[in-house]
Amino acid sequence: MRNLEKKKEYNRQYALSHKEEHRAAMKRWRSNLDNHAKERRRLRDYNRYRKDREAFLALRRLRVHGLTKEEYDAMIVTQNNQCAICQKQMKSPNIDHNHETGNTRELLCRYCNTMLGMCFEKTEILQSAMDYLKKHS
Repeated sequence: MRNLEKKKEYNRQYALSHKEEHRAAMKRWRSNLDNHAKERRRLRDYNRYRKDREAFLALRRLRVHGLTKEEYDAMIVTQNNQCAICQKQMKSPNIDHNHETGNTRELLCRYCNTMLGMCFEKTEILQSAMDYLKKHS
């Protein structure tokens, strides 16, 4: 027990006298820990997805968007399983949300959701694209 106390005291004194080295070492240690935790979570999520896809997606919708399965299903029924922009039938709807406020908007098809993301949700870019298409049609 006495040796353990001596070792703790030595480590404390070393950390105080070598602050920058100690800080850098702790940062490396935490970074590795974070990477390890991310990898463990990724593997856990992958295994859950393989085991029960629907339950995994429902949990993700709840965690990321705050939508229960019932609310999500109601959105699909309300929109007749059609994209809110192009009105085409959706195979796997994407939940559109405002990236600044986090508020859920409506369900979109993969292509419309990607289009909004590529223009950074800026109406000026979308208007410019519309003007371009009108000019060259």
